[in-house]
Amino acid sequence: MACYLVTGGAGFIGSHLCDALIKNHEVYVLDDLSSGSRENLPQGVHLIQGDVCDYGTVEEVMSKVDGCFHLAAIVSIPLCNQNLMKAHQINLTGTLNVIESARTVSRLATPVPIVFASSCSVYGASQQLPHAESAPTNPISIYAAMKLCSEYYGRFANELHGVPFTALRLFNAYGSRQKLNSIYAGVTTIFLNHLLQNQHCSIYGDGEESRDFIYVKDIVAFFIRAMETSTSTTRIINACTGIQTSITTIAQVLSELVHKPLAFDYFPHKLSDIRHSQGNPKAALELLGIQANTTIEQGLREFTADVLKSRAVFLTNSGAVSTT
Repeated sequence: MACYLVTGGAGFIGSHLCDALIKNHEVYVLDDLSSGSRENLPQGVHLIQGDVCDYGTVEEVMSKVDGCFHLAAIVSIPLCNQNLMKAHQINLTGTLNVIESARTVSRLATPVPIVFASSCSVYGASQQLPHAESAPTNPISIYAAMKLCSEYYGRFANELHGVPFTALRLFNAYGSRQKLNSIYAGVTTIFLNHLLQNQHCSIYGDGEESRDFIYVKDIVAFFIRAMETSTSTTRIINACTGIQTSITTIAQVLSELVHKPLAFDYFPHKLSDIRHSQGNPKAALELLGIQANTTIEQGLREFTADVLKSRAVFLTNSGAVSTT
């Protein structure tokens, strides 16, 4: 039985990853719980409430594990813009702490591989779709620049010190455990929240903007397979479906699932947003032997069912009566 560290493991994607890992492995989670929650974690996980910026803590737990899934980050573009120093500390210094501690403990035994949660945002506004990993990178946000810089740190650590490093460029993730009213929430969560509250869905642009939406359980499979196939080299791999879905389509499917009328409020396009995004899944199939299997309809149905179930439990426990 292997032992793994998941930084940011109490968050949205990290907790789903822990659900899968704990079935067959020992799991440590390092999370400051600033956006994640203890309630997200399955039984059996060793939670260390701490900061990825604290090198001593990171090195101590890294010495106990066989591999590290590094997901801890400020993932909100507005939060990165508002507090650049904090974003730098968590997203870059935190990543360096993970890489350096993996290098340090690797001198004592076998190398500790890292699987890093990067982002499709590193491609920027390029319209040469679908994006292959060899495509030019052109970040248009501080968050994206930090993700790309972290990829370079991982590559250099591999070349200089032999730290096995895989960066998964995650496309638009969706699924349960994103807080409905959180600034970290994606468009699927925001739309569902608005529909459940009988509010209009906000569209920034004309609604024909599209994304490559990938269900969280598929992302978990990418992470686990990346660790299982970890090599002595650096690998950059898209975690995507290869399929574009428009923002309007997402709202329409969710409206049908919750039986709520659909209406839109339109606002100007955001400067930090791109119009279309689509990944090329070929490298993942070749290097990991894996592809995303959940259709957008299947994923949204399961996501909606999970949210409605959690909402019903909350209303019952609070003494309220659900009318949905």
